Amino acid sequence: MDGLAPSPAEVTVVTVLTGAGVLAVLGLLGTLAVLHRRRRPAPSAAPAGAPSRPTRGLAFVTVVASVLLYFGGRLPFVDTHPGGGSATLVELHGMRAPVYWMAYLIGGGLLVVLVGTLLKSPATLGRVVGPPAALTAVLMLLLLVGLKARIDRLDTRLAERHLPGVAPTAEASDGSVGAYPQAGWVMGVLGVALLTLVLVLLFTRPHDLEVLVALTAGFTMLTAPTLIDDDFWALRGGTVQRVRYSVFDLGGPALVWPAVIVGLAALVAAIPFLPKWLRGVATFAAAAAVGWIALAVVAATHLLDTGMTRLLEADGYTVAVRRGGAAAFLYLVTPAILLPIVAVRAWSVSRRRAARP
Repeated sequence: MDGLAPSPAEVTVVTVLTGAGVLAVLGLLGTLAVLHRRRRPAPSAAPAGAPSRPTRGLAFVTVVASVLLYFGGRLPFVDTHPGGGSATLVELHGMRAPVYWMAYLIGGGLLVVLVGTLLKSPATLGRVVGPPAALTAVLMLLLLVGLKARIDRLDTRLAERHLPGVAPTAEASDGSVGAYPQAGWVMGVLGVALLTLVLVLLFTRPHDLEVLVALTAGFTMLTAPTLIDDDFWALRGGTVQRVRYSVFDLGGPALVWPAVIVGLAALVAAIPFLPKWLRGVATFAAAAAVGWIALAVVAATHLLDTGMTRLLEADGYTVAVRRGGAAAFLYLVTPAILLPIVAVRAWSVSRRRAARP
């Protein structure tokens, strides 16, 4: 794809970095395996609180993450306008060697194998497989963040090149100019994030519930200021600028969104610590996150056009197009899926803990 296909120099650099990353992971794995073998720990030498065999839930999350990674390398990865269309990670390279796709394939496969191996016996293999798996996850995240940075640079170039030629409109138009991550990139990010979450939960037991709840509440809070369609390329005085407004700029019914998000985050964070009679009520309310989020979005829908147009006009912008793409839906869809699952999990584990003598 024009603008994203790597140059010959980039092909060489990415190839070298991919090889170096694989060697680093395998070298670390081999070194830790030799050290572990020399220690020859007795079966009873596992430290108190060491991870036991994981629940089926972590195995299920690993399978889901593996499926997401598989489709992430095959579904449309980026979309460009005007004229570029969509492209998968392989098609992104044009006529060049598919080094980014190979790095994604090798890194994703290695991460799935390492996490799957660790799931079989976290207490025994934790010190051997855990660090290489964590390193692989970091490398995969760097790859996906690097690709997002390349897409954003192309997005900027396309906006600066074509936006001055767009006729002024009364309202902000949908993304007809720019480059945007699509479902493939989103699935890749979610797959790596879920596998990283499995690693974190394995190595924070027996406090994995508190860690899961804290991470979920924290990510949910990050979505409080933002809604879909709040990010624009806009033209003012012949200069192309990126403009973003928060729900606090919109005001009015849009403020239902941060109120709902903060409330849901607080509910999930409180479930493990609430008394029994109140825990069930909080779990039921948090499990209905999809409905609460839908209510907040509906309340703000009409402002996403009229309110944004008013703000753009007040700031002197004559042309504006929305920065589109699937990445924005991470902030909306992920809490809607994650909150009910974590709420029910927190309730279930808290109830079992309370029943212990």
